[in-house]
Amino acid sequence: MAGLTPKQQLFVAHYCDTWNGTEAASRAGYKGTRASLTAMASLMLTNINIAAAIKQHIDQIMPAGEVLQRLADHARATMDDFTDAETATLNLSKAKRAGKMHLIKKFTKTETDKSTHVGIELYDAQSALEKLGTYHGLFKQRIVHDGSIRTFTVDLSETDDSSAETE
Repeated sequence: MAGLTPKQQLFVAHYCDTWNGTEAASRAGYKGTRASLTAMASLMLTNINIAAAIKQHIDQIMPAGEVLQRLADHARATMDDFTDAETATLNLSKAKRAGKMHLIKKFTKTETDKSTHVGIELYDAQSALEKLGTYHGLFKQRIVHDGSIRTFTVDLSETDDSSAETE
């Protein structure tokens, strides 16, 4: 964190802990009202040295390539990784050997007097694909304008909040 004052270094450390600029400013020792701490945090987050230190910290936690790889893993996940087709049962040992356990979002186990039910839920593949598609620029919003111009007026003297459209 070269080029940062000790207080700024504290701000970065607390920001990366809380992800809340106002809280980080307070914990770093900046004084003032909540509003002034929020303004101070906003100012600090636009400082290129502070932003670079925060980015460096995030990259150390999980680099962008790893984030994309995890999303790709979620998008490619299939129940075939967790089941035994011959016995039609859940096979977590198979998944563990294949290094697929990180793909499980939720694990449930319900026991009754007569049986035990085990279930898993994988992360949403469609959501992962949407995020990857957005990253790769595959989905662009297009705005089509038909060329017409409309003016809307609101009569504030009316009490029924009615509005009229004129062309």
